[in-house]
Amino acid sequence: MNHASRLSPTTNVTFLGGEAELVAGLKANNPAAQRAFFTRYCRYVERVLRGVLGPGADLSDVTQDTFLAAFRQVGGLRAAVALTEWLRTIAVGVAHNRIRSRTRNRWLLFFAPQLVPEPAPLAPAHLEASQALREVYAVLGQMPAAERIAFSLRHIEDMTVPEIAKTTGVSESTAKRKLRHAEDLFEEAKQSHPALLDWCRTEGS
Repeated sequence: MNHASRLSPTTNVTFLGGEAELVAGLKANNPAAQRAFFTRYCRYVERVLRGVLGPGADLSDVTQDTFLAAFRQVGGLRAAVALTEWLRTIAVGVAHNRIRSRTRNRWLLFFAPQLVPEPAPLAPAHLEASQALREVYAVLGQMPAAERIAFSLRHIEDMTVPEIAKTTGVSESTAKRKLRHAEDLFEEAKQSHPALLDWCRTEGS
């Protein structure tokens, strides 16, 4: 792999070609293809990771880890048309590993919302939703990794059960069971989060 750790969304990219050429370049360990791949898909990967990991996540590090994993695994990618789904699966796998490694100090941010740096001041209309979002991830932080990911993909990424199953590498019945368990855990846990309860009532009215 060539200079993957130095990639950034603003890197000048000279690689030309469509998805098939891009995949061929990645398999050939072409630095220009690696940079082009990162530039094209960086924001998408960040969105997926943010949905799973929540506010306060060090998205730069986790995004880099995702692309490093993708470069290592690209030899197993058979069709360029599956590039987005393949990359999403890798991103979710990286997020899963990060959640399970929450004993590291930097992952306390995901499980102790009071430690998340305060965002810039918001307009009053957004304050309630912002606090609710923080409490959503406080609740998710109490779940097992598989349940948390299933819930995030369904209710934050708006993925279907078959898509969740494919992304996480489990059967649809397992994905459905994990999601149902996560929803039950969420309903029970949110009772101790007043801002989240108020926001849910408002959204449901």
